[in-house]
Amino acid sequence: MMTGDERITFGSAYVKGLNLASDMNEISKEIGYCPQFDALLDDLTGRETLKIFCLLRGIRKERINYISEELAKSFGLMKHLDKETRAYSGGNKRKLSTAIAVIGSPSVIYLDEPTTGMDPAAKTSVMEYDLSLYVTQENP
Repeated sequence: MMTGDERITFGSAYVKGLNLASDMNEISKEIGYCPQFDALLDDLTGRETLKIFCLLRGIRKERINYISEELAKSFGLMKHLDKETRAYSGGNKRKLSTAIAVIGSPSVIYLDEPTTGMDPAAKTSVMEYDLSLYVTQENP
C-alpha cells in the first residue's frame, strides 16, 4: 500500500502532506524503493541500470556518470559497475537495488531486506550510508 502496489483498504497515510490514496502519482516522486526481490534487467550493466534510474529521477545528464560512480563507490560496486547484472552475486544485486532506491534523495525510502546476501562489511556500509552526503540533481 505504501508503495502503490496494493490498494489502500482502510486508514490514511501521508508523505509530505500528500495522501497516498489520492496523490500516489505525486508521492511516487518522493519515494525510493528497494523491493525484497531484485527487479534488475539481466542484460544491462550496473552502470546502465543506474543511468536509467537517474534519468527517471530527473538527474541532469551531465551529473549521471558522477552520481553513478559515487553510488558504486559508496555501495562497494565499483569493480562490478560495467558487468551485466546477470553476473552479479546475490549480495551485489542487493547493493545495486539499494543504490537505486537512494537516487535523487527521496523523502521516504522503503527497504525490504536490503542486506540479505551481503557480506558483513557491506551490510555495515549500507546501514551507515549517509543520505546527507548524497549529491542530488540540484547540487553542482
